Amino acid sequence: MLPVGLSESLLHFIWKMRLFRNEGLVTTDGESVQVLHPGTHNHHSGPDFSNARIRIGNTLWAGNVELHVTSRQWYEHGHQTDAAYNNVILHVVYRHNLAAFPIPTLELEPYIDHRLLLHFRQMMETGSWIPCAAHHPLPPDLPLTPWLERLSVLRLEEKAIRLHTRLQANTGDWNETAWQLLARSMGNPVNAEPMEQLSRNVPLALLKRHVGQPLEMESILLGTAGMLQGSFGELYPHKMQTDFRHWQKKYNLVTMDGSIWKFGRMRPGHFPTIRISQLAAIVRQTPHLLDSILHLDSKGLQHMLEVAASPYWQEHYHFHKSGDATPRMLGKQMIASIIINSIVPLRLLYAQLTDNTDQIEAALQLLSTLPPENNKIIRGWKKLGWSPENAVQTQALLHLYKDFCVPKRCLDCQIGYHILGKISYI
Repeated sequence: MLPVGLSESLLHFIWKMRLFRNEGLVTTDGESVQVLHPGTHNHHSGPDFSNARIRIGNTLWAGNVELHVTSRQWYEHGHQTDAAYNNVILHVVYRHNLAAFPIPTLELEPYIDHRLLLHFRQMMETGSWIPCAAHHPLPPDLPLTPWLERLSVLRLEEKAIRLHTRLQANTGDWNETAWQLLARSMGNPVNAEPMEQLSRNVPLALLKRHVGQPLEMESILLGTAGMLQGSFGELYPHKMQTDFRHWQKKYNLVTMDGSIWKFGRMRPGHFPTIRISQLAAIVRQTPHLLDSILHLDSKGLQHMLEVAASPYWQEHYHFHKSGDATPRMLGKQMIASIIINSIVPLRLLYAQLTDNTDQIEAALQLLSTLPPENNKIIRGWKKLGWSPENAVQTQALLHLYKDFCVPKRCLDCQIGYHILGKISYI
């Protein structure tokens, strides 16, 4: 009976990383085998590994290697009639289960430490939030820094790719793209979609016509958001409602369904009413929004985003609901989040499309000046002994969780390799 959870992908990993005893290897016909180079892993059609160098008996072979869990799978997969497999020099299997086979076959089962298979099965079947949680904390001297830095770059590049799609939808308009991205970031996490929809319904070019009139800016945004419905007893919202009717007719503004906005289970400072007022303040205080986003340094960006909601919202957090008089400032954590999730990807994409190498490096460097993020996933990593020092490292850990831990790609992960490799015969 085969070990539970054994797969070809695990065998590929074992072969590629040489996680087997590489002494005394013999084929199923009794010829000695020396693996000088396992070959290059092929992720496309054809044999699993190419350009391998294998000594079988007294002959040195160079060519392809094919792996299967059992020997019978060679025929089950139809390789005997596929010309692409004619130059396979070695068939590697976990268990040989045929009386005879036309190609030299190496059965790996006797050369693999059973604990490796056990650890892998436990990682795949664990109920922990990440497969390898039981193996933390990791040794402090484990050389993971270069790999984690690469993960942070990959995460940033993924954001830039999605942003490019948005730019194309805006017919190359960088100003509107920056505006939509900023609005979306202001709504994170629960009101991101409504905030983006609002930025599309109220283009930046339209809103900037009213930069000198804070009440008009808020009436246009809050009215379009569907928040100026019904009747108001207070003067400020009543005036906004009256103004919005005028601007709605003039600009043919499409009003959103006010029920899509989320207010529950969040602090009043994060309410969409407050965020919309702060968003208007950013536009009002930063007339050249795109230029500022692209060129300000870290301190300049933080100053740009250190805005307060308008006076009405200093004593309110919702229409019809007042609260203690508190400055509704955009917090440091939110400012950092906006820079990480909107400004840095925008800078990277702009630099890539304008072929500005220096600005690409500057966009990546900006991340290192920002404090580590604080969210449920990062707090989970901290409980396992991780101590991220800046946003580069937290972005790497977020990418690690999303792209490796959730889909259980432990065989592609440096941490997974360490855990499985440390108990091999190497």
